[in-house]
Amino acid sequence: MWALDAVSRLPYPCRGLLGLLWALCLLVGCRSTNSVLLNYEGQMGMGAYAQAAQTTVQAAEKGDGDELLWRLLAGKAYLLAPSSEEAVAQLDLAEDLFQANDSSTALKTGAEQAKAMLGSELSFAYRGFGQDRIFCCLYKGLAYASLGNVAATRTELNRAAEHQENWLFERRREIAQAEQELEEAVARQDASQRTAEVDPLAQQGLFWQDAAFAESVRQNTGFDMATSGNLERLAAADYSNAYLAHLCGIFRWLQGDGGREFLRDAAALRPASPLLQGDFQAVSQGGRPRNQVWLYVEDGLCPARTEWRLDLPLFLLPYVGRYALYAGMALPRLEERSAAAERYWLGGGAQGEVPLEVLENVDRLVRTEYDVYMRGALKREIVRTLAKVSAQVAFQIAIDNCEDSGARLALKVAQIGVGAWAAGTTAADLREWVSLPKVVWVGRIERPGDGKLSLVAETGGLRESLALEVPEGNTLVWVRKYAPSSPMVARVVTYPNP
Repeated sequence: MWALDAVSRLPYPCRGLLGLLWALCLLVGCRSTNSVLLNYEGQMGMGAYAQAAQTTVQAAEKGDGDELLWRLLAGKAYLLAPSSEEAVAQLDLAEDLFQANDSSTALKTGAEQAKAMLGSELSFAYRGFGQDRIFCCLYKGLAYASLGNVAATRTELNRAAEHQENWLFERRREIAQAEQELEEAVARQDASQRTAEVDPLAQQGLFWQDAAFAESVRQNTGFDMATSGNLERLAAADYSNAYLAHLCGIFRWLQGDGGREFLRDAAALRPASPLLQGDFQAVSQGGRPRNQVWLYVEDGLCPARTEWRLDLPLFLLPYVGRYALYAGMALPRLEERSAAAERYWLGGGAQGEVPLEVLENVDRLVRTEYDVYMRGALKREIVRTLAKVSAQVAFQIAIDNCEDSGARLALKVAQIGVGAWAAGTTAADLREWVSLPKVVWVGRIERPGDGKLSLVAETGGLRESLALEVPEGNTLVWVRKYAPSSPMVARVVTYPNP
């Protein structure tokens, strides 16, 4: 009862902040996102693809802010299971969520804005990245291809290409929306919590101007606050996916409805590739191929997000020592993961061994997405941290100006609670489509007379072979090797010769 009595004697703004914090404790709870991701990756690494899909489908059925991520992960796992129908179903649900996000804002209400201001990036629903949209449609296209649905394959590859073409426009739209939402979130913050000593809007610029802070961020995350993620400096090659361009071009060429423009783009992105240059020259000469096999290998895993925590420089926040109990922030950083194999080649027929070449470095695409994300995320984290500090300072100022001993005690308890909340909610957003590949390899070979091919993966002198049998006609082979210990999984799609 003494606590309730003391709280009732708090200044009204402090009571409001304390009530908000209690509400947030009930709303947020303990997130299990990272544990689900760890389970999923472990299952995928063992080749238990159906089990991995079930793990993420169960998580998605909770309907929380991570549903989009779980649908994407489940769709990829089902594609490997193989369960093409289920893969399409999950990726369709992911597409629905993408479209819902396009017509809504990340922060819809004042309560959600307050939650995001005093929480972390995890307060936002997972909205996906540009490559997420591209790979979502690309994988749906592959799933439809394995089901023999040519029209649906064409539609999905067209949609993937559209997302690629609109990549820059979509990123500009997302950044503008995020800026607006940040301003609205700060504006909604109770003025009593924004003190003269620590005003999030007034002081966020100090961090961008401080060379030592910028260098610390660069060394620990690879993100350069001056240049990284600047859309005006990005060239098309920085975010264009040659894998998608080449696959779209080959599919259209085999169907007799174009493909030259896509193969031209792929060749322009990889000018040193004899295979891509040869495909572009061949399609430009007219005619259609016969009994050719194109093979794509998705190898390894894209970079993983890990957390980097740092204490804020005291000279940037001179009031931390006395007025605030905790001041820190957490940011994601990318850690590259090893490839599943060092090299690949195809064997069979009169051509002998045909080495595969790297078509796309997905690590590079993920880094570009990360840099663009960080331009907004770092600014939000600075403002969020300053808001948390401002709340602690507001309590200390109230303590200094309060003569009632009971109210002073309640204020101190509340300040400790705010400090604990600030520390407990400081967390980096580690959510990402973790099962995207590290690199994509490509090869082309003439179909042997007996239709028998062998794909060989080599790592450290050890070889793993995958026997393939392709019918007469033109064939697309898609292979996934998730990790060195994981078996290669293949999907073979053949179209009749013209």
